[in-house]
This record gives sequence, structure tokens and C-alpha cells, in this order.
Amino acid sequence: VCDPQTRLWAQGRGWLQDKPELLSPGAWSRGHGWLIRGMVDTLLYLPRDSAEYAELQGYLKELADALLAVQQPGGMWHCMLQRPPHASAPEVSGTALIAGNLALAIDAGFLPSEPYAAAARKAFAALPAHVDAQGVIHAVCEGPGPLMEEGPWLVQSFPPGNDHGPFALFFAALGEHLLNRK
Repeated sequence: VCDPQTRLWAQGRGWLQDKPELLSPGAWSRGHGWLIRGMVDTLLYLPRDSAEYAELQGYLKELADALLAVQQPGGMWHCMLQRPPHASAPEVSGTALIAGNLALAIDAGFLPSEPYAAAARKAFAALPAHVDAQGVIHAVCEGPGPLMEEGPWLVQSFPPGNDHGPFALFFAALGEHLLNRK
């Protein structure tokens, strides 16, 4: 489910009516945050001297490099990663989960500090601008469930207060703490 050009991942196959062999469209930022989390969690349980560990660590680095290539100069990742930045809005939960998981991977020794810590720090610095004075989190997309079309996520903004925001920001705070304690 990994695009051979961008090295970004689709959600899977089988969700497009009458075309079960095709990948779901889009490379969704929050989905990539969860993907990295799954890789990090799995690496924690694999013997470090195993072939499986080496293979998965390689996939993690490949994905992290692909994500750094589409991070925006201000630190955010957009909702639909494979599209030009102007095609979809910056997305808080995807940015928070990607950055938090980069920090976890660095802390666990699965990725080297640089260039990934700098990218995570840039994301952490960008996130507070998306929380208003009342604590409402802006720029968080709804979950697509099985991603069958990109249209609803190819927008310039998302309504405030989506439930996916708080956990993602708390998770990013943990990641920032891990990077700052070293």
C-alpha cells in the first residue's frame, strides 16, 4: 500500500466499488501518524538483532524521510499529503501524531536524532497557533473511515472542535517532552 514514487501510504485496497484491486485514494496525514505509531510499537517488541527488526526499521526511516519531504516550511503537514499544499488544509491531528511519533522513534533509538528532531520541533512550535483562547482546537479533520474519495478533505479549513484534536495534542506534548529531556 506504499506509493513507489512518494513512499507515502494509502489506507488499503478493496474500498473502491467495482475496483477492489485499487488502492484507496490519498495519503492522509493522521493515518500516517498512526502508521508510524504501529511501526514504533512493533519495533519495541522485536529483538534488535532480528532480520524483522532491521526490515521494519528500514521502512520506518523510509516513511519518516517521505514525511519530511512533504512537511511545510511552517512545520505543519497538510491533510492530504500527496497533494500540493494548497489543495488541502494544514491538519493539527496529523501533524501532532507524526511529530510525536518521530520523537518516540528517536527516543527509542529507532531513528537518529537529525534530521527528524528538527522536523518534530518545527511541528511542535506550529501547533499552539491552532488552539484559540478558549482552548478550542482548530484545523482538525473528521476521520474518513475507509478513504474512498478525497473530495471532503480537499478543503482550505476544517470546522473547529473536532474530537480528534485533544488526544493528538497531548500526544505531541509527550513527544516534545521526550525530545527536550535529552
